[in-house]
Amino acid sequence: MAQVHRLSTSTVRNQPASPWAAAVADAILRATDALGRYYRRIQERRALYRMDDYMLHDIGISRADVEFEANKPFWRP
Repeated sequence: MAQVHRLSTSTVRNQPASPWAAAVADAILRATDALGRYYRRIQERRALYRMDDYMLHDIGISRADVEFEANKPFWRP
């Protein structure tokens, strides 16, 4: 007769087996989320900086606003 192996409920539900593992997983998720936000922010500021004056006028932003935004560090919203 075949044996049935039982897995712990934490494994079945894709949850870490210990509080320490949960804390590490949460820290990794928060770090990757922050890196993604920083990368998107850099890309958006570069795209804004490359726009010509006509496009900026069309969206209602002055060149001074673009300069201010482009000179911010990536971690600052």
